[in-house]
Amino acid sequence: MGRLHGLSRMGKRVVNMTHKYNFENATEKRIADKELGHITSPHPDGQVKHPEHLQQHEMLQILQRHALNEKWGTVKRMISELPEHQKKDTIHMLRKTNHDPLIGKNFPDEAWFFQNNPDNGIT
Repeated sequence: MGRLHGLSRMGKRVVNMTHKYNFENATEKRIADKELGHITSPHPDGQVKHPEHLQQHEMLQILQRHALNEKWGTVKRMISELPEHQKKDTIHMLRKTNHDPLIGKNFPDEAWFFQNNPDNGIT
C-alpha cells in the first residue's frame, strides 16, 4: 500500500494509508482480481439479510413523491410515523429536494411538522 504524507492542522506530520486499488477503471479491477481473487465490496446480500432497508427505501420514494406534489397532510402523517431519530433528517432531505433550483417547489417550515393542530392538513 502506498503512503500519503501531509501536515495536520497542528503542524504535525501525519501519514495516511491509501488503498492499493481504487477500482477507478476496469484495468485496475482486473489486476486486483488476478492478485486477490474476485472482490465484491460489500458482499451483495443486503436485500436478503436486511429487507427493512428495501421497505424504507420504497417508503422514502413515496414520501418524496408526495412532497414534490405538495400533499403536505400526507407528508406530515408519514413523517409522524417515522422513528423519532429519522424525522428531522427526512424533513431536511425533502426540503433540499423541493428547493432544488431545477424543481423550485415550496416546503413548510420544520416546526409545522411537529404541531398538533388538526387544521394543518393531516389526511
